[in-house]
Amino acid sequence: SWVSSTPTIATISNTTGSQGLISTLSDGSSTISASLDGVPADTLLKVTGGNLSTIKILPAENTYIHITPVIPLQLSAEGSFTNNTSRDISSEVTWSSSDLNVATIDPQGVVMTVGAGSTEIQATNGTVTGTKSLTVTAATFTPGTLTIAPATADSPTIASDTSLQFTASGEFSDISTRDLTSAVSWSSSDDTIAKVSDAAPDKGVANGVTAGTSTITADFNGKTASSDLVVKALTLQSIAIDNQPPSILPGKRLQLTVTATYTDASTQDITADVDWSSADTFVAIFHDPLKVNGEILGVDSGSVEITATFGGKTDLLTVTVP
Repeated sequence: SWVSSTPTIATISNTTGSQGLISTLSDGSSTISASLDGVPADTLLKVTGGNLSTIKILPAENTYIHITPVIPLQLSAEGSFTNNTSRDISSEVTWSSSDLNVATIDPQGVVMTVGAGSTEIQATNGTVTGTKSLTVTAATFTPGTLTIAPATADSPTIASDTSLQFTASGEFSDISTRDLTSAVSWSSSDDTIAKVSDAAPDKGVANGVTAGTSTITADFNGKTASSDLVVKALTLQSIAIDNQPPSILPGKRLQLTVTATYTDASTQDITADVDWSSADTFVAIFHDPLKVNGEILGVDSGSVEITATFGGKTDLLTVTVP
């Protein structure tokens, strides 16, 4: 069973189908307790004020192309509150499209284009709705314009057990250049040296396995572009969080980055490869590590120690939320 110690601040449901669902009522703290067969557990819930006032749908771009295969478009909803804070509320809104013959949108905010035309995308939470106009054109791909980055000329090099994001882009008949990273098929010429993901959400992410060179290829409807990836067997010396001790407002996000230094004096950005932790998630939490590793979200006033760990090495950073 569930109990809130201060139901004037937050209530919690024991009703079948919604057990454990919290409803916040006012600012303050309440201890949330759970009990099963006489064994209790509890946690402290902090509720910070501010009513939702507006919803902004991101990204701001509103013209897209309909091609085959369809390129999924991930939208997000940012809520602004009456206490002058803002935060991502994508999982708290209901998404809809006014014209399903132009584009559909699923409960996670992923848009799939259907045909040329215009539609209104809405994100709704209670009585507050955010709207985004979306125009879909039937532009066609221009052969010979598929490119991959980083290119061989950029000498992409990573250490084994680290990763590198490859991207693909192409030009279209409406004279636009579009990101095709999620639309192409990715492959590696030698999986024993480097593997590359062809599955969302990690499409185009190459992981070093052993020393050597592997060719990473992007294929878009039979048109290909390639880049040679060099993987080195290096010994890790240290890692360092690059950010100066930062201050972040409640509801705001900050991207942290980490650099690895190896015994040959070479360095590499390993932000996507480290494990992150926050010593106090009531002060700051990692926003969405499955999408953006290392992006921290301010929660409430205080200071918190952030830890980055990789390859047996650790670095610490103190983040202040005023």
